[in-house]
Amino acid sequence: MPSPRIENDRIAVFIDAENLIISAQQAGLPLRMELVMDSIREEGVVSFARAYGDWSQAHMKPYQQDFMSNVIEMSMLATSYEKNTGDMQIACDALEMALIGSAPHCFVIVGGDRDFVPLVQKLKRYGMRVIGIGLRKTTSQYLDKVCDQFIFYDDLITDIESNGTVQAVTAADKPLEYISSELNDDHLPEQERSLYDLILRAVHALERKGVVPLGTSVNSMMRQLDPKYSGPPPHYSKFRDLVEAAAAAGFVNMRQGMGLDFGVESARKYTRTLPEASVPVRLAIFDEPDDVNSLLSRYRSILQEKGVPLIPWEQRRTLMEKLWQHLEESTVPFSMDQINRYLMDLSARYAYHLPDRACQKLTHTMNIGRCFLFNGDTEYRKMIDFHEANIRPAVSAEEAILRVNRTYLTGIRKDEPNIEMRQRAVSLLLFNDGSDGHAYEVDQLLSSMHQYL
Repeated sequence: MPSPRIENDRIAVFIDAENLIISAQQAGLPLRMELVMDSIREEGVVSFARAYGDWSQAHMKPYQQDFMSNVIEMSMLATSYEKNTGDMQIACDALEMALIGSAPHCFVIVGGDRDFVPLVQKLKRYGMRVIGIGLRKTTSQYLDKVCDQFIFYDDLITDIESNGTVQAVTAADKPLEYISSELNDDHLPEQERSLYDLILRAVHALERKGVVPLGTSVNSMMRQLDPKYSGPPPHYSKFRDLVEAAAAAGFVNMRQGMGLDFGVESARKYTRTLPEASVPVRLAIFDEPDDVNSLLSRYRSILQEKGVPLIPWEQRRTLMEKLWQHLEESTVPFSMDQINRYLMDLSARYAYHLPDRACQKLTHTMNIGRCFLFNGDTEYRKMIDFHEANIRPAVSAEEAILRVNRTYLTGIRKDEPNIEMRQRAVSLLLFNDGSDGHAYEVDQLLSSMHQYL
């Protein structure tokens, strides 16, 4: 029978899937949900796992199988315009779960947005342990600090990639009380190799946690890491025999002892073969060339692949108008860092719940659109000292907004030169409006694009 578990070792996992996918693409890292879930299982038993995102989007579809194969429930959200929809739904669902009588003791938030800070603080007030997972470059420094533990996805990938070579512990390194183990796994059946790998994973997990791996704790960790494991196969009379076989094959070293009270030590680095990484796909051909929704989906997909979160029109306009008012009223120039922080503060003040990277990308887009003067010169700066206060507005707020919108369109066209630019699809993309209300602005943008390509 499985060993009894303490009541509070269950874990609930909430994944901001769109944030994770885009952040991994921006960092040039493959997405491996198995690594994420394995790192979580080392902390306890996953009783709930849900990923939030708009799975109908082209940039999300290639990753669906990876999430499903790791038994993660996929929650469908229409987030195309309201980028905070997923964050808000995660917060609502997590708090609702925290308030039930049988709530898990540990909550895992996979996502790096600063918006999750209030959620983490509230969960901790309820007595929950909170673990965060995200990428270094896109994780808010505030979220990193407020969680009880934070795991960087970059480190998980690095650990796997650096473990490509199997390394055995030499005889000189082994204490005398350990059973000698040699690398002898060339002809192991797949089932045996998988079992020995699981033992090695469990030992590594316990060693990283600072726990001395004994037979009982290794057996328990194996059940935790792989729910399919229910104990040694019938041809092993007891768990000890299974560990001795793994030691003979060179996976672990084993200290003599009675029953399950024996020591286990890793004899090599843990390596694994992961499935091929999911990659973004391009929808190069539409079944219906005149389908506005297909074009709109493609526009959004290209921007997402480029790591550009498109802030909803009303929010984007308000942020830029307020920023320009602030810039024009000031008698001193600003740094790029100050502009980023001002936009993030504005977003929080107006309760827009935008991820930090959305505000930072808006600043970057203004730079590409030549909306700024750097030391009096209008130019696009590829290399910027983010803390040098040398920026003034180069144009009016109205012109800056026009240039930012045009930059989005030229970015799409540069990425896919043959894509069709249709008025209604462009209007839906930029203004969330398919009527004729923005027809003049769209025509103005489309007619001037060729000058900037």
